[in-house]
Formats: sequence, structure tokens, C-alpha cells
Amino acid sequence: MFEPMDAPPRGALMLVCFAAAALISVSLLEFGLYLAECHKNYAPVGLVHSGLLLIFFVLGVAALVRARSVARWVANKLDE
Repeated sequence: MFEPMDAPPRGALMLVCFAAAALISVSLLEFGLYLAECHKNYAPVGLVHSGLLLIFFVLGVAALVRARSVARWVANKLDE
């Protein structure tokens, strides 16, 4: 299914996966803190603010889905 990878592309893949996981984690943490703050202050949850907080979540998921091609691009850029 997957061909074996050399060390530089594998390192680039690990870098892309780590960055995507960090984006997803930080985004969900920020969104959770925003929801907790709104709940604590009995304020309504703003749709625009929630959407802006979840942009990085969407970017992280997209990076995870396309991780192999993004890693190939990163490895090629580092080789130049």
C-alpha cells in the first residue's frame, strides 16, 4: 500500500504531522476556553468568533489529509 520512505521524506512527514496535530490541538483548546468563558459569563456564543477560532482546526485537518504530498513538497524545498 505504501512504499518505504527514505530518512528526509520521513522526517518531513513527521514534521507535517506534528505541525498539523499542534494546529488542531491549539485550535480546539482555544475554542473550548471560549465556550467556557461564554458559559461562565452567561453570554451567547458568537458564530463569527467561533468560526475564526476553528479556521486553524480546518487547516490542521487538511494538512493531515494531504500530509504525504505536503511532506514531499517540504522535502523538495529543503533539498533546493
